[in-house]
Amino acid sequence: MKKGFRIFVIATLLTVVLLLTAGCPMEADDTLPAPTNLTAEALSASSIRLTWNPVNGVNYYVVYRTTDSTWANSIIIASSIDTTTYNDSGLIPDTTYYYKVAAREGLFSSYPIGNQSESVSATTTGSAGILPAPTGLTAVSTSTSQINLSWTPVEGASVYNIYRTTDSTWEDYSLLSAAVSTTVYSDYGLSANTTYYYKVGARRSNVTTDPVGELSPSVSATTLSSNTVSVDLDAPENLTATANGRIITLEWDAVEGASSYQILGSFTSDGTFVSIGSTGSIITVVNIATMASYGNVPLEPNTEYYFKVRAYSGSSYSELSEVVSATTGS
Repeated sequence: MKKGFRIFVIATLLTVVLLLTAGCPMEADDTLPAPTNLTAEALSASSIRLTWNPVNGVNYYVVYRTTDSTWANSIIIASSIDTTTYNDSGLIPDTTYYYKVAAREGLFSSYPIGNQSESVSATTTGSAGILPAPTGLTAVSTSTSQINLSWTPVEGASVYNIYRTTDSTWEDYSLLSAAVSTTVYSDYGLSANTTYYYKVGARRSNVTTDPVGELSPSVSATTLSSNTVSVDLDAPENLTATANGRIITLEWDAVEGASSYQILGSFTSDGTFVSIGSTGSIITVVNIATMASYGNVPLEPNTEYYFKVRAYSGSSYSELSEVVSATTGS
């Protein structure tokens, strides 16, 4: 009986141990490799974005941060994130932060952590980090109810604020859009024969607390009183459309007396053609950015698009060119 009792006790203890250790991972034989290509980019005065390459077979990562370049003291700011990007927010302006990242085998703190990556750093912006004003802002009236804007991109900017008024003194104005991610914008639904004034400011990110940079000089355009055709301007001739992947290039002959050209696009040859931009050149590239003003629809692969062009000078427009088309690649 004693021998049988001892066997029973030992078996019971083994069962308890197995139950307690089930789901508790053992330490890895080999330490997990460090993530590579860690980068840090300051988005604003209070946020920094981290990105790194994934570690094979790993789903979680630990992020370390310090303001001490010697790494004598550091803290864990994320213990188990499941992506290879991380936005660190709530930071102090004009401050340099240092980061390291390590892979973790599982979600919970009991799982082992691998080697730490190389240290990287980024400095949050401050008063000296305000983005400069966009340059080259132009406003072109394309109809009785639409004005197209375009400007030169600002280095470090990811979105733009657009301001509009009908008051040339800018004593009263409104924010037209706070998150334009391209350098073109079409303002619709305007009143005919009305002058509108615009300014644009750049922002490093779409975070609401991110400050707007200096505003551009004001530009203006007057919507047409009617879409009358000028007898002084000929319609553009020899319009061609050439596709290269998901980018389409349009080219046509210059029109004597024209100051600019309006580009119109459609999904069908006999459909409604909508203005998708304007240019002072006789060649333009239609890509995802410019087509975004056409109902926010990007160029799709293996899709045929149709285009027309017309010349204008001031409020005078030519007849539309012949329709051409091009099919994007895969």
